[in-house]
Amino acid sequence: MFELCLTKSILMKNILFITVTMLFLSSAAFSQFGVKAGFAIGNPLNKATSDLYLGFDFGITYEISEKVQAEVLFESLMFKEKNYILKRKIMPITVGVEYRFLTEKIQPYVGLNLGIYNFTYEYADFIAEYSGSEAYLGVSPKVGISVDLTNKISIDATVKYHLVFDKNDKNKNFNESENIYDMPLLIEQKNTTIFGANVGLIYKFN
Repeated sequence: MFELCLTKSILMKNILFITVTMLFLSSAAFSQFGVKAGFAIGNPLNKATSDLYLGFDFGITYEISEKVQAEVLFESLMFKEKNYILKRKIMPITVGVEYRFLTEKIQPYVGLNLGIYNFTYEYADFIAEYSGSEAYLGVSPKVGISVDLTNKISIDATVKYHLVFDKNDKNKNFNESENIYDMPLLIEQKNTTIFGANVGLIYKFN
């Protein structure tokens, strides 16, 4: 009987120890997470005209170490023509990693994101409405700076260079399209490049 009570006591202590350890580890892991949100702009670089896209971003961050941080980021950028009804959107959904050179209040960093870039358009004239979308793989190297306002809140500013791998699709669409002169492709199309900038806040669950 005494041995049975002793066994139960040891078992309860082990369960209590494992429970406390799991709660501590889950709390520590959760404290490494954060959320970010802010304003975003984008300007395609390989176009004759300058079309400034405006929008927002939202993401989840995770601190791998004091200097390395990962993120999942959603951005939505929109441009609308003034003279006629034409609306274009660029929506990158990417995962990325950042390396911070300092761990003090001011933290400059470099990073790289990789993901899917979704391009959509809506156009309307006197006859009908048209819409479409295409998705491509893209990368965005970036540099930025993060400044701690409190131990939980930081302001974050980033500039980035989006490179979208859509060149082959552009060439295919040109060759398959009809034109009155029936001319071959004289200038090879290039991948889409976009200058981007983001400014926002990060909230850390620490």
